[in-house]
Amino acid sequence: MVLMNTKVDKSKQTKGKYVVRNGKIVLNRPHQPSAQTSSAPVSVPRKTSLPAHPSSATDKHKCNTPAKSASLSAPSAKRKASSPATPHFDDDDGSSSDSDNDSQAGSRKRQKSSSHSSLEPEVQLKGRSIRRKGTDTSGADRMMSGAKLVASMSASKFSNAFPDDSDSPASIKLQYPSNMPRERFTLVIPRESDEYAPLDDIITTVEQILRFYFPSEISEPLLDDSNGIPRRLKRAANPGKPSLANFKATIAEFNDLVSTALADGTIAKVLDAKRSIPLALIQRILDQVYSRRVSSNVRELKQYENGGNNVYGELLPPLVTAILQQTGLTYGQVFVDLGSGVGNVVLQAALETGAKSWGVEEMANPARAAERQSEEFLQRTRLWGLNAGSIKLLHSDFTQSPEIDNVLKHADVVLINNQAFSPELNDKLLLKFLDLKEGCKIVSLKSFVPTSHRIAQHTIHDVRNTLRVEPKEYFSGSVSWTDAGGEYFIATKDRSALEEFMNQLNKAKR
Repeated sequence: MVLMNTKVDKSKQTKGKYVVRNGKIVLNRPHQPSAQTSSAPVSVPRKTSLPAHPSSATDKHKCNTPAKSASLSAPSAKRKASSPATPHFDDDDGSSSDSDNDSQAGSRKRQKSSSHSSLEPEVQLKGRSIRRKGTDTSGADRMMSGAKLVASMSASKFSNAFPDDSDSPASIKLQYPSNMPRERFTLVIPRESDEYAPLDDIITTVEQILRFYFPSEISEPLLDDSNGIPRRLKRAANPGKPSLANFKATIAEFNDLVSTALADGTIAKVLDAKRSIPLALIQRILDQVYSRRVSSNVRELKQYENGGNNVYGELLPPLVTAILQQTGLTYGQVFVDLGSGVGNVVLQAALETGAKSWGVEEMANPARAAERQSEEFLQRTRLWGLNAGSIKLLHSDFTQSPEIDNVLKHADVVLINNQAFSPELNDKLLLKFLDLKEGCKIVSLKSFVPTSHRIAQHTIHDVRNTLRVEPKEYFSGSVSWTDAGGEYFIATKDRSALEEFMNQLNKAKR
């Protein structure tokens, strides 16, 4: 079967299952009529609007950590349902579609400094395999497919993407790089820009699969800007001249390519050779989870008391990636988010580093959304064939949770979005830091140690004496409550300065 119509330089012929014949990349197997590709019937699922560029990432993909910022006057409006399509998962073969998800952080309004220059680079995953092993497909029915997502919303929110072919929207099924059932999408277009867009979801997903799960000699021609698979899907979905037949044929071609690469071990080999997951793929997965489980209930997140400690806001994926890199969080370590909102940062830490990730949120609505996201995340990472660290999201007051107190004793990185916390709450947190192990890193939006603080004999027992603080800078597109840049702080539990002071004090007494 012909995999794509793009002409390829014969000097770049692929090996194994894929070869170049007559200037086209084809499966290296007995010839099958190309007509099979164009005639394969396919059902289409729901919309996904995962941004393929930084600007869309800012709106559609907000990692949520209750942003306790004094300037958090109101949580930003609902995150655009980036490529989240509620797909129906079926075992039968159907053509499927993909979405365009290249969302990255928005443009920086402040000039980047060297400390924040690695927002997009991949995070090194030490000591673990990113490939999920095993063939268990249970739980797929609990996922919110693109089609299910569309079905759960008012029909008036969408229009038929291919109106000339049928009065009712068609659907397709999309093959992911795993043995999980294909996801069903309904081929509709949202009437509002901030609603879930299944076609975007499909195209972005297809692009990320081709880019990450295949060797470059195969993926490069398939991603060709003029006639690659994503380009042909966009052309077929062009509102000016849509072609359902071409869209389904291209999806069928893509599904056949992925199924073959799964069967011959190509995808497993590629994943086993990788030690990192690019931010674009991480955002794609998180956007799918968020759009399916949070976007439709985003109004609930605005129900909080202005001026209190409980204010909702989100750290966006590029900033989270920078924090994970700067703290050195890795596989086998423990991450804790105190005030985790809907759980976005916890999910990203688990996927990006493989660390055991904990979150605790007091507000009921974000905590409920976090529980929904947690279930979707566990199944969707299996759909993508990826292995994430364990996650635990609690609905509790982190100042009065024995379970969190115990976890903090083993934590390697603790995140606290404390910008809008009262001085009293910050003081309570300082007492929690007494039990943190040496070397633990505390990331906060407001420093726990004033710049004027000095170790003195009358403050010898102050926990601030054991914290070594380093200021950092974030830029536009880093947080949900403002597009401006700002500061955050990384405090390391380090008793060396206090011990040196104590030694000097003892010498003076002799």
